Amino acid sequence: GNKNVAKDKRGPVAFGYARVSTQGQAEFGKSLEMQREKVKAYYDKNLADAAMWGDIFVDSEKTKGKNNGVSGKTLLANRPAGSALVARLRPGDHVIVNDISRAWRSFKDAVACMEAWIDKKIVLHIVREGVNTATVYGQTFVRLMAIFAQVHREMISEQTKEVMRNRKAAGKLICGVPGYGERYEGIKGHRRLVADERELDAMDTIVRMHEVELMDFDQIYFAFIKANIRTREDKPWSRSRIWRAYRRHKMPRCPTPSLPENSPSPVKDTDSK
Repeated sequence: GNKNVAKDKRGPVAFGYARVSTQGQAEFGKSLEMQREKVKAYYDKNLADAAMWGDIFVDSEKTKGKNNGVSGKTLLANRPAGSALVARLRPGDHVIVNDISRAWRSFKDAVACMEAWIDKKIVLHIVREGVNTATVYGQTFVRLMAIFAQVHREMISEQTKEVMRNRKAAGKLICGVPGYGERYEGIKGHRRLVADERELDAMDTIVRMHEVELMDFDQIYFAFIKANIRTREDKPWSRSRIWRAYRRHKMPRCPTPSLPENSPSPVKDTDSK
């Protein structure tokens, strides 16, 4: 087996790092198990004689037993496991990641971390490319990888924005979720956005309770529970949904009673559901 890490004076230690950013990544392709296996295999093959094995630091959020992920936009030092890894590192240590995107999505964060590690003689190893920052060549290669990864992400972002602009200019929906007080009617491909009278009635009730009867939103919530007023999904109204529906109902609405599916909705509320 591998040597254990001493708590006081110690020699070089190799640490792994893994991250999933979505449930899909947790289940397919970039799973934590796959990353663990590749990181550990890399250590056994390349570093077992040069450094003690430390641990693999894993960033993921678990809800009901599922890995929901940690966004790569969060700086490495601000992630739960990322911050723990940074705190453990000492000069001469090694950090092993399967893919540079698992550790960084921000070019500035990547460069700042790598430069600090290079100054401290901490070596970064990237399994997929088989490179490390122990040499000037490796340092240059990894810096270029970070630049190209950033450019690639910005190109994808710009392409996505361009598609959305074109869809909007063509009068197509850019969000498939209707706002409060609206619903789709008809078969797929020929649906129309129409008023949801049932939800509008509930929204009228919320406004009346708050502005006429002077009830706060907690009181409205309990009143809805008692009256068994349900959402369009046949679920109880939550406090946050009641507040958002109230806020939406106070906004001006387009008088057009019906819109075709490929027309832009007059009300956009992407956080309403």
